[in-house]
Amino acid sequence: MRYGSRQALSGLTLAVEAGGYVGVLGSNGSGKTTLFKILAGLINAHGGAAEVCGKPLGVETRRLTAYLPSQPSLPRRARLGGCIADYALFYPDFSPDAARALLKDLRLSEDLRVNQLS
Repeated sequence: MRYGSRQALSGLTLAVEAGGYVGVLGSNGSGKTTLFKILAGLINAHGGAAEVCGKPLGVETRRLTAYLPSQPSLPRRARLGGCIADYALFYPDFSPDAARALLKDLRLSEDLRVNQLS
């Protein structure tokens, strides 16, 4: 993966056995977050290959992974209804009806923007 002239993840080979755990350590800018974003299908690598559970990255592997960033990843000005629509396109098993029911239970409008939430 490249960010302008900066290269991240050069020469990385990683395999984790089923049920295994791995810690990923590295200096700032070494590619830790980039690795997890690639595996979650949020960004595309510029080279190499990646698989999750022996499957090439794609719609099916998005069902097998989750990514929780340390910083919010939704655009602060995005409206909740638009976020629901985007998630429905990106994650085939995402339920817009369940998301809307949750908003209703929390008395939140789809017109609210992300930056209006605590």
